[in-house]
Amino acid sequence: MKKILSILLVSALLLAMSVFSFAEETEVEYSFEFLSDTEAAVSSFLGCVESIHLPSNAGHRYVTAVGDGAFEFADTLVYVKVSSYVKQIGDYAFHGCTFLQKIDLPQSVETVGKYAFQSCTNLKGITLPEGITSLEEGTFMFCPDLSEVKLPSTLQSIGENAFVFCLALKELSIPASVTAIAPEAFVDCPDLTLTVADGSYAMEYAEENGIPFVVA
Repeated sequence: MKKILSILLVSALLLAMSVFSFAEETEVEYSFEFLSDTEAAVSSFLGCVESIHLPSNAGHRYVTAVGDGAFEFADTLVYVKVSSYVKQIGDYAFHGCTFLQKIDLPQSVETVGKYAFQSCTNLKGITLPEGITSLEEGTFMFCPDLSEVKLPSTLQSIGENAFVFCLALKELSIPASVTAIAPEAFVDCPDLTLTVADGSYAMEYAEENGIPFVVA
């Protein structure tokens, strides 16, 4: 009888361990959209975790995009590392991730969509990779804690409302390559000073819109 009980207890323990391991492995779930025979996009996310490293592959396909709204309102995320094959961050991709403080983008990223980081109210800083040519409408709208942004030397345009209500943003260096900035790109950035190249479009923009600037 004791032997039978021991076997039952061991079996129950092994079963519990198996269930726990399975729960750990499925703590994060991704859905994918197949873009081609070799590429896929993350289309949605399910999980209650603070930190994630996006997968590089979906089966035999490389993950090359974060789809529109893929992580929208994922309000437990604090840190995200985007995998090294990703070329595109979709519209509203991380919109409403209110606890997100840091996101690492690989050098492979070429485009960031509209409102991609809107209302990421705890986002502290971000470096945009070389190769990106435009900041779309509302990219960092309502990111009041955003204090450090590094723009790429390849940037050509900054869209409407791109930095609206970025209250903590005090300094921003605008590359000389920028030739278009929307009229309301920096509304409600009360302490912002732009660093611009002498004679650049950004210098002209700052003068016309009454935004403090320094020439470097």
